[in-house]
Amino acid sequence: MSLKRLYFEFVKKHKFFINDEEEIDLLLNSYWYSSLSQIEKQEINEWIIYSSTISSQTSRLIIENTPSENTLTLPEAIKYLEQPFKIIVENVLNDSYFLDCLIQNFRKQTKNIVHFKSERWLMYENGGGTTIPHVIDATKKSFNGKLFSKPSSFYLRYFVIIDSDKKYPDMELPQSKKELIKYLEDNDVPYKILEKREMENYLPVSILEKEISDNQDFIRAFSRLNPIQKDYFDIENGFPNKNFKDLDGNLKDFFSGISDEDYGVLRSFNLKSLNGGKDNFKSEFPKLFESDKIDREMLLNQCSHHSDTKSKSPYDRLELPNLLIQIDKLL
Repeated sequence: MSLKRLYFEFVKKHKFFINDEEEIDLLLNSYWYSSLSQIEKQEINEWIIYSSTISSQTSRLIIENTPSENTLTLPEAIKYLEQPFKIIVENVLNDSYFLDCLIQNFRKQTKNIVHFKSERWLMYENGGGTTIPHVIDATKKSFNGKLFSKPSSFYLRYFVIIDSDKKYPDMELPQSKKELIKYLEDNDVPYKILEKREMENYLPVSILEKEISDNQDFIRAFSRLNPIQKDYFDIENGFPNKNFKDLDGNLKDFFSGISDEDYGVLRSFNLKSLNGGKDNFKSEFPKLFESDKIDREMLLNQCSHHSDTKSKSPYDRLELPNLLIQIDKLL
């Protein structure tokens, strides 16, 4: 029954490969195979044929009767595969608008992701920044039973996306981010640190201009920043309330060239309140990613300048579609 469930339930979520001639013979001559219906046998035969066409396929999960360092028993494999794949973000409600916008606009990279989401095989989970390890540790505890032969981190099906929180390209990551990265790497959890400051910095300026009725002076001043300055500007809070000459030296160098008038606007105003103070930034700004005026080219253009940066770690011009490809490979 377990083997039947593995083949006929999880095959809708995952690709199974069997391309060893001896293993194929064992399968086709097994009592289990002989007990299947003709339709089920036909499905098995089609999987075998398909497997033979994928000569370079590398298995991520190998199932054997006796578990070894990199394999699972059948009961273990079922427990592992029945989990949804979860993307942990720092604010699940707000950050989901950004991810859904990418999925909506990069159709070529997201066909599989859309299917997984619709079946609830892929879900977003709230991590709250520094609490991400607590979320993962709670899941690890669920794999402490006698059935599980591996370290609990082996069974995790997570991907973590976090803001860089950097104020300029060459700024070191905050210590809290460094500690989080070490935790994720120690637990073999794949992750992505966004190259811009926050998810808000990926919203095209043209959408701000069209969708926000007030704060236009702020938006016009923001639009006059160069593309890399826009990447690291604090859209919610604006500049610190101090004279330009009193800013941190790195910030002064990074924002050199900004006019006194624009600095004054970006210092005195911010987008904490939108549309006359009726809307709260944290809850309403992310919804701008739902705008039907956003398209794929706009999003690509948000990263088109990335190779022009002088940062020690050059940006990825295709950061957004590559992020989706990274997710797709993990499903």
